[in-house]
Amino acid sequence: MADARVANRDARSLITISQEDGSLETIYQDAQTFLETCRQNKEVNLALSNPVVPQNKKLSIARK
Repeated sequence: MADARVANRDARSLITISQEDGSLETIYQDAQTFLETCRQNKEVNLALSNPVVPQNKKLSIARK
């Protein structure tokens, strides 16, 4: 439950900042692309959700 609260807080902050600097649509499109990639690519989804995969490796995967 704590993870959901942190994610909610972070999401709200991201929305607020992106509204202020006019990048909300870009952020939304990037999030949609990322979500679609995870849906279409089982390996990416498994790697990102695997607790054994180091955080820096997950970040590298997400950036690519």
